[in-house]
Amino acid sequence: MSEPLPENQDTSNPELLPDKEQDPADRNGDPTTVDRNETLIQDETAQERARQLSVLQHRVPANVPGYRIMQCLGEGAFGSVWHAVEQNTGKQVAIKFYSHRRSLDWSLFNREVEKLAALYTSRRIVGLIGVGWDHDPPYYVMEYLKNGSLARYLSEGPLSVSESVRIITAVVHGLLHAHGSGILHCDLKPANILLDADEEPRLCDFGQSRLSDEQLPALGTLFYMAPEQADLKAIPDARWDVYAIGALLYHMLTGAPPHQTSAAFKAINAGDNLEARLRKYREHLLSSPTPQEHRKIKGVDRPLAEIIDRCLELNPRRRFANVQSVLDALIRREKWRARRPFILMGVIAPLLFLAAMWPMATGAVREAVTQAEISLIERAVESDLLTARVLANSLRDELEFRKNEYERIARDPRLIAAIELGIQNEWKNFSEFDPMKRPDYATILEEYRIQNDRERETQNVIKDKSWFIVNADGVQVWRSPLGDYLGNNYKYRDYFHGLGRDLDPTSPDYHPEELEPIEEPHISVPFISTETHRYMVAISVPVKNKDGEVIGVLARTTQLGNLLEKYEKHLDTQNDAKLNVDRTIALYARESGLLLDHPVLSSQEVLSPEVRKRRDLQDLLAQKFVVSEEVRQKFRNLDSENEAERREAERELNFHDPMRTVDEKNFGGDWLAAFALVPTAADSNWIAVVQEHREAALVPVKEMRSGLVARGAFALAVAATLIGMFWYFLRRIVRERRDTRRQLRRQDGPHAGPLSSITNSG
Repeated sequence: MSEPLPENQDTSNPELLPDKEQDPADRNGDPTTVDRNETLIQDETAQERARQLSVLQHRVPANVPGYRIMQCLGEGAFGSVWHAVEQNTGKQVAIKFYSHRRSLDWSLFNREVEKLAALYTSRRIVGLIGVGWDHDPPYYVMEYLKNGSLARYLSEGPLSVSESVRIITAVVHGLLHAHGSGILHCDLKPANILLDADEEPRLCDFGQSRLSDEQLPALGTLFYMAPEQADLKAIPDARWDVYAIGALLYHMLTGAPPHQTSAAFKAINAGDNLEARLRKYREHLLSSPTPQEHRKIKGVDRPLAEIIDRCLELNPRRRFANVQSVLDALIRREKWRARRPFILMGVIAPLLFLAAMWPMATGAVREAVTQAEISLIERAVESDLLTARVLANSLRDELEFRKNEYERIARDPRLIAAIELGIQNEWKNFSEFDPMKRPDYATILEEYRIQNDRERETQNVIKDKSWFIVNADGVQVWRSPLGDYLGNNYKYRDYFHGLGRDLDPTSPDYHPEELEPIEEPHISVPFISTETHRYMVAISVPVKNKDGEVIGVLARTTQLGNLLEKYEKHLDTQNDAKLNVDRTIALYARESGLLLDHPVLSSQEVLSPEVRKRRDLQDLLAQKFVVSEEVRQKFRNLDSENEAERREAERELNFHDPMRTVDEKNFGGDWLAAFALVPTAADSNWIAVVQEHREAALVPVKEMRSGLVARGAFALAVAATLIGMFWYFLRRIVRERRDTRRQLRRQDGPHAGPLSSITNSG
């Protein structure tokens, strides 16, 4: 027996009382929905009592005027439910008889009938048709729902996510109507939810329901009942039904209510009385981990999981405040889900399309840029190669002009006669500074030199560094301008013997007696000037008498930089923003790759005074300013008979200027370079090089790439605008659908405002 309750409290839920038998059919009109997991385990006495009741199921309690009773649908602690047919209309109904009279039967009957009568306008609640207040036993007639209770469906396993959400949304609508009418259900569970012919859920069994202003406790069903509800002193609260909503939805998704285990049943049943069992139930809930099984169900999205979690909060303050809040959350989720396909269509699909097109677009741009770079580099190198060839031929013409001029002077009969006279006089007075005392050949050569300098001044061309003549023995016997070199023997110089190199007069292998003067005009190998410390070249021609004997060697020297200077002026477009070309010309020795002339070499800051005074200066420069072996190999292949090999040798797309070690800012990085042989120059041992910065050459490509990027950004902006417009119209469609749903929901009938939660006081 249960302990007596205070006078101001009502009967607790019979499912918590082991001395009372409970058949869920007594409360939902369905004989097939006995949920063994929702009630406590019965002892032998209770089981015997249940068997006795089952025997009585075919005994009709009484006849009801106007109805033909067909069969018993179920029988429980307070009476039985029967399937009947209205005789006039043939409408099927369910009649519930309160045939087992006890002290609380009448109050339960009154309460349930009053609640059903108050909620008759909602299609989410089982409809009340009639009441037999004065009948013996009393009864009421309600709708007959042949599909039975939700518990029968759940006995076969969990439901799908969509079906669970559909049912719980309808249940929430029914509860909202009840709460709006001031009625709390207080015992929501699968057995108390019936399904009509369209499988739409209907709430039933308001036997434990309470008015919002009632102070009487109401005990629900284990594992659907909020922990604070399991208290004989608890005051009814809207959040009890909120917890039951979460438990019901959890059950539909997972197949069992939260926190339910066989061990929990045994522990709760072990209580000596109702209060002890309630306490054990609360302790079990508060000590159990947060339910997580629903999150493992495929199709349960985060908003739905969060709704369940918040409904099942053990602390009522963190729970949804009322059923309206649960419905709002379900509606928000539905909106979110409704928007997902539109988001996919309006945003994600275009973005995926753009993402799919992006590699193709970038690939096309990359290919176009690459082809443009190749084409532009090819055109730039071809232009440089043409310039290099022009430069090489111009150098040849300049050297040939100087050589031819000297040949003409060397054939002057007056000069030949004057030199022969100097030989007869044993070269007397060759070092005389007084013009009146100089030999005749010195006077003749000085006249030629003055005339040549005037012509070069008129042409704005730099004059030669020096003119001089050496006799057949290599002794310098005249020089202009005068200097300390007169009288010195230069038999070891290449311009004298024409062997292609200067000999070392201090070497033991040096045999001047074996050296003979040149027989033909000759362009010497470059040598370092002791004055300017830059490379110079000497153009020498033999002076022969009428018998063809060489009687002297006439030579002129000039700095290599002077030969290139006038071409540098034409090629230097560094400050021309329109042409955007920064070309540099240089001269290299073919075999050694030695840098002979370069714009940087004209600067006196390239070599320190100490370095310029070194005797091995030429060897030092040969070590420091040379090109790579790969470039030297290209120099050697410039006269190849294989056209493809020769064409490959004429260009270098990643040339490194040797002067980068001196001026990294201006000559570092990669250059485009074109190479051309200088014909007739020291047996084609010079290489004219025209080079330009690779980055500068590719500026148009960079501008093109920037233009493509800008156009791509504009296209993306247009696409984003179109997507935004499309999304705007899709949102309007969603809004129209939402308005339609609102109109459909109005069929539930008018609702009072949402019922605020009632907190315990005192």
